[in-house]
Amino acid sequence: GLALWSPYAISKSSDAIYAVQRKAKIINPYKSTNENNFFRGVGAVIVYDNFLISGFYSNNYFDANIDSLSNGILSTPIDGYHRTKNEIEKRKSAKEKLLGIRLDFIEPNNSLEAGFLYYNSKFSNSFIPNDIHDFRRDQFNCYSFYSNFYFDRMKVFGEAAYDGTSVASVLGTNIQISDNFSFITHIRNYPRNYRNIHAFAFGEKSGATKNEFGIYSGFQWSTSIGEINFYYDQFKFPYATFENPLPSAGDELLFNLRSKPIKKLESNLRVRYEKKEITRGVGIIESLVNSHKYSIRGEMTYEHSRSLRIKTRVEAVKVIVKKINADENGILIAQDVKLSPIKNLTFDARILFFQTDSFNSAIYTFENDLTGLLSSSALYGKGIRWYLLIKYGIANFLTLSAKYSETYKPLEKSLGTGLAEINTNIDNKIGIQLEISL
Repeated sequence: GLALWSPYAISKSSDAIYAVQRKAKIINPYKSTNENNFFRGVGAVIVYDNFLISGFYSNNYFDANIDSLSNGILSTPIDGYHRTKNEIEKRKSAKEKLLGIRLDFIEPNNSLEAGFLYYNSKFSNSFIPNDIHDFRRDQFNCYSFYSNFYFDRMKVFGEAAYDGTSVASVLGTNIQISDNFSFITHIRNYPRNYRNIHAFAFGEKSGATKNEFGIYSGFQWSTSIGEINFYYDQFKFPYATFENPLPSAGDELLFNLRSKPIKKLESNLRVRYEKKEITRGVGIIESLVNSHKYSIRGEMTYEHSRSLRIKTRVEAVKVIVKKINADENGILIAQDVKLSPIKNLTFDARILFFQTDSFNSAIYTFENDLTGLLSSSALYGKGIRWYLLIKYGIANFLTLSAKYSETYKPLEKSLGTGLAEINTNIDNKIGIQLEISL
């Protein structure tokens, strides 16, 4: 993830091993509906003995916010909205040409995998620096080397990437102590002046891949009561970030127990603690204070049959900032039902109730959506959210999908801000999609 990765990647999760130990694909078609950070061009792979040689070329326009005076790129919006004159002017206003090559070696006994990647990326406009550690440029070169060593039950993996200015690196070890117990440790170092818009490495600020150092350790243990996942992550930002004007640090731990008490019932218990330094006003002066966030989640999933699945989720959050006497709480209750009454027809429904003191104690949820869409919501305040997703396979190559979702906040008079403001306390959306597979 230091040189090239997809626009999305899993960061820390209830699986303590999977998110850290990534395995890149060679050349993969892009099938998402996201209009940014993808390539449009050609790619080819040549296999020769134990070597794979890949070449790729992309010529792609993308949305950009262009400064009218310097003609430089201020930002690259990813919301996909083209409603107003200002938004329409941003549409495909910049272009990237990228040319790259990759060489991979796989040892015959699969004890070693290694590879080298280089690409040159040329933009139609220069990027305007967004912090004091960056400088203006319209061309990027990236060199990356990775390796995976396998020793019986141990795997050592790592990557280093050079952008012409600094080197970002990751190094990790995964030890399969027994058939039931696996341990992993991972060190990451992303310099403040490392710049690569196509990087999406593992870290606290998932996708940022700069100005971060962290040490992650975790294990996965299959026991008689279920599968236990645990991790502890320490991280720091050596220089100022967008949120904090001073260097900051934090740590996080998670415990997750997934078990199956009876044949068709699966339970999941997750406990998470996170401590971060955040900027808050103490009197008339802003300073860094410690924020402590505790959360506990319980889930029960009942798989009655292949046609019916029911899931219940309860989650509570508590946020404490002692220095400014801030104490917030949040709770969420959700009910999911997935029903397939006949072949090729699926109903996916959810209703949830939430109440939090403010955005600081928001509870985050992922939900099913139309194919190619990723839906994540930060729920805060008091309200109800529900959705219904219907998918029907008309033929082997043709699928029709529709989704209706609604969020209701009884204590609010309007939702959203700016151009996205809704002059009511109900936010409802509908989406329809026809998917053709060739």
